[in-house]
Amino acid sequence: MTGCKGQRWICMVMGAGLTGALAAWVAGVGLSSLDGPGATGRAPVAEGGGAQARFSRVITFTPALTEIVCAIGAGETLVGRGSFVTFPPEVFHLPVVGGIVDPNLEVIRALRPDLVLAQGDVPHLRDLCDRMGAHLAVLEIETIEEIYRAIEEVGWLLKRRASARVLTHRIGLDLALIEEEACRRSPRPVFICVGRQLGGTSRLWTVGPGSFLHELVTLAGGDNVFGDLPTSYHEVSAEEVVRRAPRAILDIMPRGVGSVSGGVSVWEHLFGTPGPVVVVITGDYVLYPGPRISLVARQVVDALAGDE
Repeated sequence: MTGCKGQRWICMVMGAGLTGALAAWVAGVGLSSLDGPGATGRAPVAEGGGAQARFSRVITFTPALTEIVCAIGAGETLVGRGSFVTFPPEVFHLPVVGGIVDPNLEVIRALRPDLVLAQGDVPHLRDLCDRMGAHLAVLEIETIEEIYRAIEEVGWLLKRRASARVLTHRIGLDLALIEEEACRRSPRPVFICVGRQLGGTSRLWTVGPGSFLHELVTLAGGDNVFGDLPTSYHEVSAEEVVRRAPRAILDIMPRGVGSVSGGVSVWEHLFGTPGPVVVVITGDYVLYPGPRISLVARQVVDALAGDE
């Protein structure tokens, strides 16, 4: 498997007997060594306010960015959250500022943010932030590498660069261990369903190269049957899914959309029995390119192990 070579460094670390030292470092020993310039290549933020963050009133519009802010220990800077933010629980009390396409400009103005974190094309937010004198940081987060880069960028903005570096290393270590486990098995053809009509297999959406889910499935021992798509997300027909003969189906359904048993029966109706192993994943976080991607990889590698 191609992905097996990507993180062989962890095997060398273990072989050299340095696992304990690495674990201690990740847990927070010697963090002063991480104070140099990060992955962004920027000069460090001026220390001026001591331990105080450069920005202290932050609005995050997406679940991934909200999780990143909290995961690096900067949750106290948040003053508002986007409509689709459902984690972590400690942000539930924050005012909701709408979504990327329908922001509540009145609420945003009232919160007086000095930093707004968003993803995608947001010209309306850019205009508002210019008028308020707030800094707008728009991050592209589609791949695993971009997740690491976003964590480093947010850490730089909020003066949590050491914590951000530890987080990226911890995620990398988790993924490396999962990848090493997956390398012991032959790749399994997998169909990744990220959207479909409830109760049926029409309007099927899947992922291709350039998406973090494609990368995670590959890392976890899967061979995406639509790995030849020209775009990261694409609609496909049920007939084409059957023709590509997956041995496993990852059916990703946000919590509350449908039942696990209902998801399995839909695919049994399409393929008959015995058919592919069907794994219905209901956690919202599976669709978010954020700090919990190693949980997704773990679910995938465990599901594929059950296909042996």
